[in-house]
Amino acid sequence: STLDSEYNSLTILSGEVPSDSLCDAQDIDCQALLSKTYVHSDSFLAADLRSRSESIQSERIYENWMGAHCPTSFIAVSSQDWVRRVDMEAYPIAVCGGARGGVYVVNMEDKNVIAMADDVHSVQVEEKANQSKVHVATEMAKQAMEKLYGKIDGGGVISVAISGDIVASSGREGGTCLWKLERYSALPPVENQEQGLDRESSASHFGILSKLAGNTGKGKNSDRTEFKNLSDAVEGKLQLLGYLPGLEKTIVTCLKFDSKQRLWAGCYDGTTRAYDVSKCTEGNFRISSQKHMFRSDFTDSVLDMSLCEEIGIGACATADGGVALFSLDDGHFFVGLMLFETPTRSVLILKRKNGGYAVCCGGSNGQIHMIPLNVDLESNKVDEDNPFLVSESTDTSIKPTAHTGPVMSLSSANEGITEGMFISAGQDGTVRVWDSNIDAASVGGTDVVGTEQQPCPCSAKCLYALTGYKLWLSRVITDGRVIISDGGENSIIMRNFSKERRRTNGKAL
Repeated sequence: STLDSEYNSLTILSGEVPSDSLCDAQDIDCQALLSKTYVHSDSFLAADLRSRSESIQSERIYENWMGAHCPTSFIAVSSQDWVRRVDMEAYPIAVCGGARGGVYVVNMEDKNVIAMADDVHSVQVEEKANQSKVHVATEMAKQAMEKLYGKIDGGGVISVAISGDIVASSGREGGTCLWKLERYSALPPVENQEQGLDRESSASHFGILSKLAGNTGKGKNSDRTEFKNLSDAVEGKLQLLGYLPGLEKTIVTCLKFDSKQRLWAGCYDGTTRAYDVSKCTEGNFRISSQKHMFRSDFTDSVLDMSLCEEIGIGACATADGGVALFSLDDGHFFVGLMLFETPTRSVLILKRKNGGYAVCCGGSNGQIHMIPLNVDLESNKVDEDNPFLVSESTDTSIKPTAHTGPVMSLSSANEGITEGMFISAGQDGTVRVWDSNIDAASVGGTDVVGTEQQPCPCSAKCLYALTGYKLWLSRVITDGRVIISDGGENSIIMRNFSKERRRTNGKAL
């Protein structure tokens, strides 16, 4: 935008923004207390332009979300593999798995594969063990695939996760691989979106590597067929650190990193386990000595997991149709709730604009339930003795039914202008955008007991559906600016809500 160019071209010649925490330089009352020298300085003008630019950008993003303006990009990963599962810590770096068992790290902005490892996980459940891979019991693995994907199983990797230069992946042979992304400088976990954008602009991280792909300026590097070998386009490599101990006899269905560099693994044996991987980039790191820090046992197989560090809890979707909450402090399980007669396939802890939180659960029957959490606003902790703000008779399902197939994935940025909004991905080949910042009574969800029906404490409205995905769509994630997902053959699909609309005669197109 014009304000962005004005800010970027401005040279700060003198003055510093006051460090007094009680005085905001953008506040009119505060400005009266500042010296005229500062108010008219380049520093003040730069701060003012930055604030206005960020405000305009936030408004643009919100309007694009509400108006479904999200230009689509297809980031090709391989000419010989299909994308299965994705994860993103901060734009533009994402990781995805492949139907042939590969793992790929991708720069979404430059459309480059920056590191990869081929054939590291099984394509399908194998009857005979491959000596190069860990293998669980064949029957258990088949049951797990049935619960996870039903009759639409695209094969390959089950789950991937990324934090800084550390990547984790799991497959249908069982266990979890830990990888180190080799590059010129290690990347610590990011704390916010701005750090992610700063990381992209840092030449020390990606500038040298991107030259290896060639034709960057012409945009040809997105076409994988121009390379005789995919490795010609790869800018780094994934170094295998080994398998996490204790997981080799189960299928790891979901992987999540938290900000403390702990890797949480949800397992088909009905457990979650947390590992400290903060020192895995050090030269003396030995993965065989990394026993789990915490372990939680649940009522049935864990199919999905969501972490919310703001309120210190995690949630698991279980195969018996329930959702289970556990503490991130020590991993202990403290409550469970039955929701479906079929498996609960996906889960999300959602932060709402009113300051409240809710657990959203997607079922194998296409429904989504939304259960408000009882969070103390002062301590920001969930009341473990009474965690849900509903009674046993409250109908918490969102009306109408969300998808015509299993709800495979749920995601939300949980911050900023899109707080309270979330997305769902279904095996019907659609991604749906939801808004929970509404009057629950206007969209259904009632208490079925008693002579008078009462509205459910919270619900959500589907704003629109994004189509064009293949039926093996299984993972979607958003940071509030973009949505990335699988379900696009050999490409990661990206929907970008930060793009400015073209205007004709003053009207947005």
